[in-house]
Amino acid sequence: MAQQDVHYYLTKSWVSEVIGNRLGSAGAYVAKLIASGNRFADAYSLFNFAFYPFLHFADWKTARRFVERAIRVGDPYIFGATLHQVQDCFTHWGEGYRFLVDGIAHYRHYVQYCLRTAQSIAEFYIRRPRALVESMLSALYPDVSFGEFTDTELLDLYLREGRLATWEERQRYGYFSDRYYNHTNRDQAMKRWTQYLTQRFLERVLGDERLMGKIFRCDFQPNMVSLMGFFAATLLSLLGL
Repeated sequence: MAQQDVHYYLTKSWVSEVIGNRLGSAGAYVAKLIASGNRFADAYSLFNFAFYPFLHFADWKTARRFVERAIRVGDPYIFGATLHQVQDCFTHWGEGYRFLVDGIAHYRHYVQYCLRTAQSIAEFYIRRPRALVESMLSALYPDVSFGEFTDTELLDLYLREGRLATWEERQRYGYFSDRYYNHTNRDQAMKRWTQYLTQRFLERVLGDERLMGKIFRCDFQPNMVSLMGFFAATLLSLLGL
């Protein structure tokens, strides 16, 4: 699965699992708002431009500061945008991409991924035979049948594992860190944290009559002005201003 699938469709599904029937008919409304806020963080907008490094390349401590503040605010759309930060912490920061060190590395690897050819894939398997790659991955994930993956998918899975692949191999063959594979430790952890934080958010709104009233009246709506105000205030607090 690709980036859009994670930040909207999978997020909506994971959030819906947590909400269950505890918000009644408003559950679907809240899940959609959270997923929409998450997806909007990738939209070409003033919001994305203004807070780009913090949206996509935040370290774990920073991402948690934003999402914890969003939980206290209780706005589903804003919470969804901060979930994007947490998820990107796994796919960007956790994959070694640092905006202030080499901000274009993530995109350079992605462009090279898009430019892959059958010849470059064949070159990789000359250097590392497929049987060897399957064996290396099977040692990490013994319950997964890697023989069912295509040559391209297997290459991507190998490059995912920093314990196996090198940074130079990502540069040579390209790498799309946002792709989702549900059997990998990284993506399982991303799902667990998404659902854990959603549980925290749900507990927050269930314990606040004012927030519940706004939810049942559908008062919360996508609002870029509110989103930018929240991120600006949180950033200023992080800077001690």
